[in-house]
Amino acid sequence: MNATMKNLGAIVIVSLVMTTGTAARGSEKGGDAKSEVAKLKGTWVRELDGRTYIVTFNGEKFATIFEFAEGTATTSGMITVDPSKEPKHMDWMFAVGTGRDEEFKVATEQTIYQLDDETFRFCASRKKVRPEAFPDKEGVDEYVYLVFKRVK
Repeated sequence: MNATMKNLGAIVIVSLVMTTGTAARGSEKGGDAKSEVAKLKGTWVRELDGRTYIVTFNGEKFATIFEFAEGTATTSGMITVDPSKEPKHMDWMFAVGTGRDEEFKVATEQTIYQLDDETFRFCASRKKVRPEAFPDKEGVDEYVYLVFKRVK
């Protein structure tokens, strides 16, 4: 990860910590949303095809830094989870977006996810609808499907 990405990471993480939020939302059926949000806490990284993708969760607050062909994009906002669904649902309510992700300002993205101790799988559709299942292959084409590892 180059120095620019590290600096952007520090800026986004500081703004994430300073963002105010509300309690975790989501269905409590079949899984505890607050507990699930607590398990996400921390920083998750994926390097794929020479690009770095970073997601940081602090309670229901999030910040991202994604490297795309056209440049680095950042976002921050709030999440809600519904662990009772299969696959599990995560909604991202964006408050800030820069670069390619500027279009996400005040938008909500409906995604699916899977969380294990050290692995966070995430999938969003470019069609702006919640995916029904994870694609066969990681990538940022029709779907943004990434498998992150927890930073220790």
